[in-house]
Amino acid sequence: YVVNIQFADMPSEVAAVQVPVWAKADQSDIQWLNATQISPGKWKTTIDIRDYKTAGSYNVDVYCTLANGVMQYL
Repeated sequence: YVVNIQFADMPSEVAAVQVPVWAKADQSDIQWLNATQISPGKWKTTIDIRDYKTAGSYNVDVYCTLANGVMQYL
């Protein structure tokens, strides 16, 4: 699956975008994926569900890392 992330007001200090993905309730299968910037305010990443070995629903969050190293939940 391709996850497209678009920010209406992307702060200029965003250095990276990470996408944690998990299927199990205890998050024991969580994987942090790095998104690629496509253009200002637009990022994307690809989730390969074969990596999870679990059928069903998946949870996807989005975090950004600012230029000063601080990580923020989006």
